[in-house]
Amino acid sequence: MGLDINMATILADWIERYAIAGPMLTLGVQQLSFTSEQFRQADNRRDQERGSAITTAADLFSACGIEATFSLDISTDEGADFLFDLNNPLPPPDLVSRFAAVLNGGTLEHVFNLPNALSAITRLLRPGGCALHVVPVHNWVDHGFYQISPTLLFDYYTAARFEIFEAAALFYPERQPDRCEIEPLVPGACGVGSSPDFGHHRVLCMFAARKAAGARDEATPIQSLYAAEPVRPPPSLRWFAPYSLTGGVRQGGECTRYALGPFRREEGRAWLAALPGDIAEGDAPDAPVRSRLALFEDGRLLGPAHAPHALIRAKGGGCYSHWRDSLLFSSSDGSDPNRNGRYYTAIIPRP
Repeated sequence: MGLDINMATILADWIERYAIAGPMLTLGVQQLSFTSEQFRQADNRRDQERGSAITTAADLFSACGIEATFSLDISTDEGADFLFDLNNPLPPPDLVSRFAAVLNGGTLEHVFNLPNALSAITRLLRPGGCALHVVPVHNWVDHGFYQISPTLLFDYYTAARFEIFEAAALFYPERQPDRCEIEPLVPGACGVGSSPDFGHHRVLCMFAARKAAGARDEATPIQSLYAAEPVRPPPSLRWFAPYSLTGGVRQGGECTRYALGPFRREEGRAWLAALPGDIAEGDAPDAPVRSRLALFEDGRLLGPAHAPHALIRAKGGGCYSHWRDSLLFSSSDGSDPNRNGRYYTAIIPRP
C-alpha cells in the first residue's frame, strides 16, 4: 500500500476542492514514494515551510490542512493505530462515526469480503464524511484478490445514498512510473457493457464520495448496466478535461466548448445534432469508446456516453453516442430539445 506523487497531488486537489476535513483514517499504513521537495514542486499552490518534512501519510495530510491522521490494519506489523479486520462489517463501537474521511489507498482489493469492507467504511465515517478510494482496474493480476471495475463504486455508493464527487482513471504507461494520464470516469465512460482495450497500461481508479443525510451503512446494489432505465451521471459528479501528471506536474486539461442546435429528429427518443467539422472522429466499430466528447444539458452532464443507438431511441434519458462525425442523443426527459428551452453544449478535450 502506498501513494505516489501523482496520487498525492490528486488527493491534495480533492481535499481543497471538497473541503475534506479530519480526522482522516487510512486503511493500512500508507507509504509515500516521493520526497518533501517533490510534493512542494507539484503542489506549489500551498504555502509550506521549506523545512517541514513529508515522510508519512500524516505529514502529507497535515500539509493539506488535515490535523489528525490515523491508520487501521488487521495487524500491528506496520504500526497501525487501530486493529480491525475489514472482513467484518461492524467496526469497534469507539470507531463508529468517528472519522471525517476514510482513505482506501490500496487495501480493498486484498479483503476477501468486499461488501463487508464497504459497509465498514460507511460506518467508520461520520455524517458528511468522505470515502476516498484508490483501486486497481487493469493489469494488476495477482496484486490482490480483485481488480475492481469503477461500476462497483458508482453503483454501491449510489445505492448507499452517498453524494459522488469525482472519479478518475489513472493510466500508467510502461516504463514511465512517474507519469500518468488522467481521464474523467463517469457512468458509461468505458462503454455500456463493453470491454475497452487498455493495452499495456496499468490502470487505477480514484473515487471520492460524501456520506450525505440519509446515507445507508449497508447497501446491495444491482449493477446499473441492468437497470430498467439508463443511469445518468450523478448531479454532483464533476467532469474535467483529461490531463497528464509527470512527477505531480500537470500538463493539458484544456477543452473547447460548442453550442449545439437546432436538432433533427432521428427515431423514437433520439435526436441528431450537427457537429463542427474540426471535431475529431467519434466512436466506430473498431473503436467503441474512442470519443472524449461530453454532452451537457443546461450545464448538467448527460449520459451514459457511448450508448447503443437502440438504447437511445428506446429509452432516452440523456444517453448519447458520438458516432463518427455525428452526435445521436436524447434529452433528459424525452422532450423536444428544440422546444424545451434548454441549452445543449458539447465539450471536447484538446489534444
